[in-house]
Parts: sequence; C-alpha cells; structure tokens
Amino acid sequence: MTWFEDAPPIDPNRVTPGLLGLLSFIFLVVAVFLLWRSMRKQMKKIDPSLPKGKEETRREDEQIPEEPDGSSGQ
Repeated sequence: MTWFEDAPPIDPNRVTPGLLGLLSFIFLVVAVFLLWRSMRKQMKKIDPSLPKGKEETRREDEQIPEEPDGSSGQ
C-alpha cells in the first residue's frame, strides 16, 4: 500500500497555476516592459540623416527596370 492511494481524486475544474504561475506571469510582463523601454530609448538615438546602408543600396540596384511603355515588365 502506498501513501497516494488514500488521497482524494483531483478535480480538474479546481486546478489552478497557483503562486508560481502568477509570479512567472508578473516576471514576464516586467521583462517585456523593460525591453520595450530600452528599445524605445535606443531608437531615439538613431540619426535619421544617416546615409543608406549596403542592403538598401543593393535592393535599389536589383530592382526590375521599367519597360519602355511604362509597365514594370511583369
């Protein structure tokens, strides 16, 4: 005989995440808020007058040239 044979059955309607679930949720909310605030601060530091980067220049070079009749060729 084991100790859990005498335990009452578990009602699935009354099972809750408990204190650990609440603390985990609060931790995630605080972490996301701090990350959002840090990202907002970093985005404010970006200078909008910077020259284009390599990726943007390459994308412009790879664009499909327009046809003589004005269509895009597709």
